Amino acid sequence: MRILVASVVGALAVFMWGAISWAALDLWGDAAAKLADDAESKMVAALDAVLDEPGVYFAPSMPEPAEGATAEEEAAAYEAWAATHREGPIAMVVYHEDGFEPMAPSIMGTGVAMDFVAALLVSAAMVAVGGGYGRRFAVGLAMAVFAAVTGHGMYWNWFQFPDGWSSAMAADQIIGWTLASMFMAAIVRPRMPAGA
Repeated sequence: MRILVASVVGALAVFMWGAISWAALDLWGDAAAKLADDAESKMVAALDAVLDEPGVYFAPSMPEPAEGATAEEEAAAYEAWAATHREGPIAMVVYHEDGFEPMAPSIMGTGVAMDFVAALLVSAAMVAVGGGYGRRFAVGLAMAVFAAVTGHGMYWNWFQFPDGWSSAMAADQIIGWTLASMFMAAIVRPRMPAGA
């Protein structure tokens, strides 16, 4: 029962931190670069003209081997792509043709549900390692840092996401889950061994 209570509290803490840091304090408002109005309308019109379905698109796109291509031809295609990649510019686009309602109740609900599942995992890990408050809190903190490094850190490295964006997203995740872990570590208790 304590795991469920801790998970609900943790999920609400993370969700509330996100609402405060993004909406009320606007701590990460400068993480994404802003486009001028005319540049934005041109970019959206160009994307709409060339993309047919939702997805994640890279430019330049890595070439797919042509049917029957020789190893030399595949190597040449890869080198041409790599040269274009080195020269730039490079883009990664998340495209939704139809759009969606920002901050819709369904998005908020899904966000809370995802936070709850994550908090459930953190709570279970805290119980599994046992120990006092400090040890349980350290588990939550370690899991927060792990998630930030393997998520935002990987995008920063492999896709060269900007330093400002990556550090803001990682900081937001670590701060939110650190706050949640403070509460969760106080609520959960390790299972007592049989006969204790």
